[in-house]
Amino acid sequence: MLEWLALLISVIAAVVKITGGIVYGSKALFIDALTCIANLVAISATLYFHKISLMPPDMDHHYGHLRLGLGGALVSAATYSFVAGLSLVDLLRFKEYEVSIYAPLMAGIGFLLYLLVIVISKNIGSSFKSYSLFTVSELMESAVVIISSLAGALYSYILDYSGALIITSYIFYEVYKTLKDICLLYTSDAADD
Repeated sequence: MLEWLALLISVIAAVVKITGGIVYGSKALFIDALTCIANLVAISATLYFHKISLMPPDMDHHYGHLRLGLGGALVSAATYSFVAGLSLVDLLRFKEYEVSIYAPLMAGIGFLLYLLVIVISKNIGSSFKSYSLFTVSELMESAVVIISSLAGALYSYILDYSGALIITSYIFYEVYKTLKDICLLYTSDAADD
């Protein structure tokens, strides 16, 4: 039940940020919205692999299916890698734009919704632990967007663009860190066998 609540709130948060990114002209919020789409793919994959990981042992999996729970984290890393590349391409098409004063408001609403998703996800179980840790990046991105889009609306779009660069850099870092954690977890599990 909690899994579906986390998914529903993630969908609402994504819609808020996507709408804000498109309607209110902030590149930082738009890139943040792209990560929300990746987050929806990630939570869907996490739900799927979480269900599989709970299956009892069988003839092919004598110790159970627990390791299959890592599939959600792998899908998350792949999806965020795609978003990082897409964001980079968007940022390379540099041109002047206007940022609405409502962009930081949409980022703030998204921040609160993703905070709720993280709290719920931590209470679900082991497969959702990596999802909740990965989703913390949504909070960081929202904070950057709030500051950079507000500065972009009040002063110059360059400040909003700088926020977009920060978020894109952070996405690349998160993908690297997640893949490294998966490798360490898998190799430590393999050593235990």
